[in-house]
Amino acid sequence: MTPAWTFHRNMDKKPGPQRPRTEKSALKTDASSTRAPPLGQIPVSAFAPVQLPHPLEVFGERFEVHISSALTLSLETAMQAVLGTSVQTLIRTTAPLMHQNLKKLLYAGRGMHKPSSGTKRNILQDLGRFIAPEALALVLDGREPPPGPPESDWQSVLRSMNGCDGELLHDIASHMATYEHKMVEIRSLALNGQLAEARTQFQSLLGSAEPAWQELNPHLVHQVLLLVEVGLRTLAWLECRVARLRADTAPHDSRLAGFLDAGHRPMGHWLVQVMQASGCDSLAELSACLFRAGAKHHERDISHDLLKRWSSSKVVAMPHAAVKPVLRGVRLNQQAETLEARHSVARFLTFLCDLTRAGTNGEVPAWKEVQAQIKSRYTQVYRLELERQVSSA
Repeated sequence: MTPAWTFHRNMDKKPGPQRPRTEKSALKTDASSTRAPPLGQIPVSAFAPVQLPHPLEVFGERFEVHISSALTLSLETAMQAVLGTSVQTLIRTTAPLMHQNLKKLLYAGRGMHKPSSGTKRNILQDLGRFIAPEALALVLDGREPPPGPPESDWQSVLRSMNGCDGELLHDIASHMATYEHKMVEIRSLALNGQLAEARTQFQSLLGSAEPAWQELNPHLVHQVLLLVEVGLRTLAWLECRVARLRADTAPHDSRLAGFLDAGHRPMGHWLVQVMQASGCDSLAELSACLFRAGAKHHERDISHDLLKRWSSSKVVAMPHAAVKPVLRGVRLNQQAETLEARHSVARFLTFLCDLTRAGTNGEVPAWKEVQAQIKSRYTQVYRLELERQVSSA
């Protein structure tokens, strides 16, 4: 197995500029795409971030979009987009021992520290679910592991979740890993000179995606097209699956597509739902309701101005940490649980809109134009996914 990162002695080497990927370049992974993280930071990806024509508006120009495969966002980028936290922070807060072992492994791989036999044993036991033990042993000895069968972030996560069948996170990882497995097969065909077969399978996997996006946004960078398309397909798969589990059938029209309606950005639509569930008619009323409930964010009252800023989503995406305080006024626990889950959807759709806008060559398109494109494509993808799930039931 090749881990989701690589260890390099020359950690100060910076990657060169990365051109937007075309369909042909999506079928291969260039060695030049590897990049070295700053000292002390656990690497988040084996690939350089996607080069975008424009900076992200909401998530900021310093936000890096990493890939796990040509079709999927890395686990790190997905977590930052949905939850606003990094994998490293999550591991540090929920599994501090694993975080320390990762740092020790990193230092050993860079030749900065020689671990004891006991430390090696602990690292092998703790990280062997994520990284092949053979590769771990070589890194712990300060040696570069040989290239192995390509395994992406999501495949590594899935492999580490043995015995979790049926859990939602496991199913999401499995869904993403399926795309990556198919991409590995396609890339293998291309590397073996079977370009026609690779192209046929690539187009079969994407289905109507490329012509649909060519009509919606002919200037969209191909790499961004792939990431947005698979993101929308994953959301549609998840929406249909959850709806069918709860009611044995999914609604004909998507309920999540409403987050992309004109008039508000996705987070604005989410806050409207919060207002309704809290018995409020405006954000000002919601702010007053939250003040009476004693709700605070970062030890401060949630003001009307702050709610308006989150609703507009022009300079910042509403953080996940603010969700529970904002839901303090919701009367029914079940509604609050649903809205908590839907915040992640609204934040992810905000990210996909932001990414599409930043990934469009030429003049920067208006947000409302991009949001309409995302809604149009998501509506198509949802209906196709619903038909697929119904026919396979």
